[in-house]
Amino acid sequence: MARMEWSDFEDAACLYLYLKYGRRQLDDTDKEVIKLARAIGRTPAAVSYKLGNFRYVDPNSHGKGFEHVSTTDRKIWNAYKDDLENLEYIYEMVVLDKKSAAEKVLDEERRIDEGDFYIPDSAGVASRRAGQEKIRINALSLYNYKCAICGMDHPKLLVASHIVPWAADKDIRGDPQNVMLLCPLHDRMFDAGLISLNDDFTVIVSKALDGYETAKRAAMSISGMKLSIPADFAPKLEYLQYHRQHVFKND
Repeated sequence: MARMEWSDFEDAACLYLYLKYGRRQLDDTDKEVIKLARAIGRTPAAVSYKLGNFRYVDPNSHGKGFEHVSTTDRKIWNAYKDDLENLEYIYEMVVLDKKSAAEKVLDEERRIDEGDFYIPDSAGVASRRAGQEKIRINALSLYNYKCAICGMDHPKLLVASHIVPWAADKDIRGDPQNVMLLCPLHDRMFDAGLISLNDDFTVIVSKALDGYETAKRAAMSISGMKLSIPADFAPKLEYLQYHRQHVFKND
């Protein structure tokens, strides 16, 4: 049976090793390579080869490494090349002491990829963390690593912002069409109901900002702006309608 394609989390765990150990090519006898390989059910040679893929993608390596990189390799590189802290967070989820726990984290990722967006409150900590990080990875890729409103382009300054709030509906928590990629300022404005979106993805501003001169000026600078939205995964209109009716402060 053919081995499954590499998942985002498996790729990210390998990138963590690559960056942590000074962008070196670790071979299949290295103890860290062997440890990761055991956790994800792959061979040490496969993990070592994946490190070579990242070495090829890395502009500082001057093209050294292996040329057969995948779309996933490039996606994970773009999302985490300057974010070792979040990479470590993923690595720790994947390389757990108990193999069954590591499998649950990878299963959570694959379940979301297959279109099951339900994330229960009762899920274990690792599963919830996996779901939340998978949502962020998807949003970064779909929105081309930029805030949909202002274009902020540093991954550490970007947030996967839910349209229908996380607490409101467990069935759509993982739905990429219920998430937009925003900078922290615009994420907080959206979550607080101080801005929302029309069905044509243009920004509307709440009257609740009246009397707050600086905050209102910041919001009015984006009023009527049309967001940069991914064509194939645009936010569902029913989610935008929910936000306008239940989150947006329009009184």
